[in-house]
Amino acid sequence: MAKVAERLEKLAAAGLPVAPLTLCATEADVAAAAQTFSADISLRYEGARLRAATSITDGDLDSALAQQRQALDRALMLGLVDAEPQHWIIQETPAATLVEIDSRDAMTGEATDGELTAQAEATLGQPLKLTVAEGKIFDAEPLALSPRQKFTALVDLVEQGHLSQAQGLKQISALDLEELLHPRLAPGGENLTIASGINASPGAVAGRIYFSARDAIDVAQTSGAGPVLLVRKETTPEDIRAITVAAGVVTRAGGMTSHAAVIARGLGKPCVVGVRDMDIDPESRTLKIGDQLFYEGDWLTIDGTSGRVLPGRVETQEPTLPEAFDKIMGWCDATRSMDVLANAETVAEVELALHFGAEGIGLCRTEHMFLNAERLGDVQRMILAETVDAREAVLKELEPLVQAEFLRLLMVLQGKPVTVRLLDPPLHEFLPSESGEIEQLAEATGLGLLRIQRRLEALREANPMMGLRGCRLGIMFPEIYESQVRALMAACRQARKQGVQPHVDIMLPLISSASEVAILRERLEPIVTEDARQSIGIGAMIETPRACLRAEEIAQDCDFFSFGTNDLTQLAFGLSRDDAGTFMPEYRNLGLLAYNPFRVLDEQGVGELLAIAVERGRLNKADMPMGLCGEQGAEPASVTLAHDLGFNSVSCSPYRVPIARLAAAQAALQDETA
Repeated sequence: MAKVAERLEKLAAAGLPVAPLTLCATEADVAAAAQTFSADISLRYEGARLRAATSITDGDLDSALAQQRQALDRALMLGLVDAEPQHWIIQETPAATLVEIDSRDAMTGEATDGELTAQAEATLGQPLKLTVAEGKIFDAEPLALSPRQKFTALVDLVEQGHLSQAQGLKQISALDLEELLHPRLAPGGENLTIASGINASPGAVAGRIYFSARDAIDVAQTSGAGPVLLVRKETTPEDIRAITVAAGVVTRAGGMTSHAAVIARGLGKPCVVGVRDMDIDPESRTLKIGDQLFYEGDWLTIDGTSGRVLPGRVETQEPTLPEAFDKIMGWCDATRSMDVLANAETVAEVELALHFGAEGIGLCRTEHMFLNAERLGDVQRMILAETVDAREAVLKELEPLVQAEFLRLLMVLQGKPVTVRLLDPPLHEFLPSESGEIEQLAEATGLGLLRIQRRLEALREANPMMGLRGCRLGIMFPEIYESQVRALMAACRQARKQGVQPHVDIMLPLISSASEVAILRERLEPIVTEDARQSIGIGAMIETPRACLRAEEIAQDCDFFSFGTNDLTQLAFGLSRDDAGTFMPEYRNLGLLAYNPFRVLDEQGVGELLAIAVERGRLNKADMPMGLCGEQGAEPASVTLAHDLGFNSVSCSPYRVPIARLAAAQAALQDETA
């Protein structure tokens, strides 16, 4: 039955005055039904508002059907209806006296005065727009409210007993939360779009463009200079400080899991990547988009929610959280069965994650804490060192600084759990690639240009993302992982002296075999167990197809599994997560992919690998904790898949924690109604 008819039937059953309607499955049925009416009648397709109906005058049914067919075709083309409706609706309609009444005020979300609307809303359990005439209800449709007003209305309905918390949660979407949590373009702003890329981190912001990290930092720290946009071909670890102080980031290269995207999401900064129509000339300090030329310091606006780039200073609207937000998040927490953690690496990100309700840190990326901009020179000296002794000497200098970073993080967490991932990215990411930067490094280190060039050549890899990175770094250069773990253990001891009992686990990245876990555990466990007062788990990050297939034997030496779905998606598809954006839109247009698999987990392929890993891992250890910590950790369909597979937790960027809390609750509700 049509939803319109269902709603009106429920209202009639509750004793409200409702005008009858007739449902017709075919146009022949419409013709037959029209003969039974003597008064003015209207025709519309299921899903169309009564105001969009066509009056049938003088029996001109063919004309009415043609008009409604045209309207339906437009609605399908614009995506206003998901599929062609199954019914036509005929109704006796006194068009001259129809009045539309909202059950909620569009500005506040508070109930409007009116007994009829209050009764209808209580019956259907949602804000409504009623079409009434002559004391009867002719149409009842959900009232479109902004997320802020929707939250207020839903809390009101639940507290009045007209709606259960579960029913209220089902009416909220991830997009509602996205809009609440981030600035957005003012209405009409999207019409100014001059380029589009991948919407890597939500929010809209305008700023003055700068093309180097140094310039962006200098200007951002200048009083009265205004917000800064960092514009780069692609970002590197050297840009972390610039991203931190910038209002937003836009890059020509990259994808959903590129460096700029991951860091910006963690910091809650708007970010658009993969803008192929953008040409940057560092020499002349200009940016060309189409036929428009922008100079350093000019204004540009980006919308990381939609991936739009706009010229000049386009108006944006700041988000504000309604009082109802905390109550709805409370419903989520009372309903969900999975823990919701966050991906973070700095104290600021941890604080933000806890503010949004994260129960701990599921992925602490140590490369951005261990190798931040202030220490990059020392880290580069360590990487360029040609002997173990030379590397250990630099690591010994760095260790107290790393310990202090860990301690700050543990003190902010106040005993909440944190899973520390040891160094993961390939070493080349921390070394310069431009000739001028290489010369600067040679001068700063005193190693000589020729020597550095030879070392850079020795470290160069044809495919570094599948080369010497992850656990392979810890195996080839054990002194790096050992130094990190020593610093972490020292921080744990210091935290206890300051009254905090840390809850820490250590994660080994990019594991593919049980033997990798065994050798690393053998090297690291003695450092961990030096402190008998600290129980620390050592687990594997499962992010290669082989690890999923060999999960049973890998589990033998692991205390937990954490699934890195960014790399797992990349390796399962054979797609470069940074380059796939060049053809992904066309793949989607051709129907070859329904969605970007780096945003939404591929249930059929990657999902099957996850299912295999969970099943085989728990053959060895039935209660093995399983967590998902890729960028899909807050995407609703992906969270539902994790829930269905029996995961214990999901972990996502701080600003997406509320979305993950909602998605986990909605996944649990699906279980209850299945």
